[in-house]
Amino acid sequence: MLIGTSNVGVTVSWDVSNVKNTCTVTGSNGDNWSTPADVSNHAAGSNVSSVLTAPVIFTLSCTGLDDKTYTWNASAEFVPSYQEL
Repeated sequence: MLIGTSNVGVTVSWDVSNVKNTCTVTGSNGDNWSTPADVSNHAAGSNVSSVLTAPVIFTLSCTGLDDKTYTWNASAEFVPSYQEL
C-alpha cells in the first residue's frame, strides 16, 4: 500500500495479487473503501482520504486464495507548514 500527499488529504493506493472476494481499506479516521478482486485474483485501487488533522493508520485487508485474511498497515500524518508574514 502506498500513501502520497495531496492538498486535501492523502492518496491511498493498493495493488495486490492472489486474493479473492473484496479487499477493504479502513482508515482510523473513518475512511473506508473496497475493491473487488477480478477474475485473475487481482485487486487494485486508489482513493483520496479526508483531510488529515491527526495521524491516521490505514489498513488493507484481503482474503488470500488460501482463505486466510491478510492485512497491511500504513500511516499518514499531517505536518503543518508555516510561513512568516
